[in-house]
Amino acid sequence: MKSAEPFSKLANLKRLDISEHPEFFMTEEKKEQLECAELQGLPSEQKEGVEFSAWNITIDDILAHFKNLEEIICD
Repeated sequence: MKSAEPFSKLANLKRLDISEHPEFFMTEEKKEQLECAELQGLPSEQKEGVEFSAWNITIDDILAHFKNLEEIICD
């Protein structure tokens, strides 16, 4: 997602469950570790063609749209 703008349509949201989205809580270091782990076992020629997507929005960008939010679930 390039922007958090679509979340503005959910301004009256009261409860948000992001427990199945750990990417919102990963540090840059953790993300790099996971990417490195995903490349393990691939032949060198395949590794060269792999490109991981960048983070375009953060949880803070999303939460800024929820003025009426009362509960966040994030196991």
